[in-house]
Amino acid sequence: MKKSILVITDLTDNAAHAAETATILATQIGCNITLLYCNNTISAISYYPGIPLADESITWYEHVKNKLKILSDLLKQIAKEKFPTHSQPVINSLIREGELLSGIQKMLTESRVELIAMGAKSGSSADHFLFGSDTKTVVDHSTLPILIVPPAVQLSAFIHLTFASNLMEQDINALSYLSNLRRKLSANLEILHIKSYGKPARSPYSPVKKYIEEICAKKPTLINFKQVYGKKVSSRIINYCGESRTDLLVLSHQHHSYLFGIHRDGIVDQLLSKQHLPLLIIPKMKTERKSNAKQYSDLSNIVY
Repeated sequence: MKKSILVITDLTDNAAHAAETATILATQIGCNITLLYCNNTISAISYYPGIPLADESITWYEHVKNKLKILSDLLKQIAKEKFPTHSQPVINSLIREGELLSGIQKMLTESRVELIAMGAKSGSSADHFLFGSDTKTVVDHSTLPILIVPPAVQLSAFIHLTFASNLMEQDINALSYLSNLRRKLSANLEILHIKSYGKPARSPYSPVKKYIEEICAKKPTLINFKQVYGKKVSSRIINYCGESRTDLLVLSHQHHSYLFGIHRDGIVDQLLSKQHLPLLIIPKMKTERKSNAKQYSDLSNIVY
């Protein structure tokens, strides 16, 4: 059974745009799409003696169902127009009442999920996510890759990937996942390391250097390593992606990683507030992976 990209949607324009970008990715890598809509804001239905109880939730459900049908038809059209020779993704829709977290957890028990996709809000602070939850908290706890799509993104295909590496141990698992993704996309992969001016050089984790050398040697025309200097890591990454016409910026995210160790200095905020391209954040990928439901269980303390 094919894996799916789980697209969280609130039926806004930003969420629809994220779904369109996720559909491009899904079609290229041979995944299906699952649209997930959760609503925990349905008010209680008042009851008055002698007056029949009207189930207002039916109206809500039908409205959402129709909206998802329109979005689903649009995504099918986009996939067919952009990739007429590819196997077309099956697009399913799920409607859940209650918190987003419980909807995600239930979805992960029912399907095989490759990654989660969602839109970045416009006109709000960078650390706010779909439905107003905290982006950084979701990213910190998720054990599935997360694709964040800003409103300004306009892509026809994922052709050029850039992985910002800090040459530390966790990058091996991230690069292993990314190498497989690159192969499915038939894309180019650039492994980028930023050295900061005026700061003592950190000794790279030697197995990472060796692993990078090996994968570059296997596909020298498709995978390459580049080291550049910059004063601010996040600004240099963003500028480089613009210069190289990157279609997808990829970051490894671990609680103790060096790159996100400077999380306190606002690197995530800077990347999300300035991003003009999709951002894929890869969490710690264990050799023996848990079931999808257990992978997301750490999110149980997040309040939406």
